[in-house]
Amino acid sequence: MSTVETRGISISTALEYLERVETELAKLYDWLQDLFDGDEEARYLFRRLKFTDASHATLVAFQKRIVMRERRSFSRVDLDLAPMKQALELIAKIRAADPPPELERMIPLLLELDQFTCERCYREAIIQANPAIAGLINSMTTDDEKNGVSLREFAQARGIPIT
Repeated sequence: MSTVETRGISISTALEYLERVETELAKLYDWLQDLFDGDEEARYLFRRLKFTDASHATLVAFQKRIVMRERRSFSRVDLDLAPMKQALELIAKIRAADPPPELERMIPLLLELDQFTCERCYREAIIQANPAIAGLINSMTTDDEKNGVSLREFAQARGIPIT
């Protein structure tokens, strides 16, 4: 269990971490798309996930620009940055594995990553800091939930055990 590592951080710091995670996830899915290029279903799944996370990174960058222009409109937030740091470490570990994990191991790793990134926690804090961007943040959360469903459905269709 992690403890709150940083209290009263600026919303721009929270957005920096969220952007890094979204960007690194998009890069991970791009890598996986190439890694499993002989499996059309897997390639399609990873291409869709890459597109979603790359779009999210762009949205977060846009939010950062808003924050920079209107700093006084945003309050500071209490966040535990450890889960985002752990997510970035897991992404790096997956990409550095030699040999890379097989698809049967990769899908559970991706679902694990989805569970502990706690992006939803960050998004709630960002909404609290400025409720005006709630719609944008909530649409990202909905996309992430759909991605999790897609991964679970893929696993089920392939007989890949998940916990």
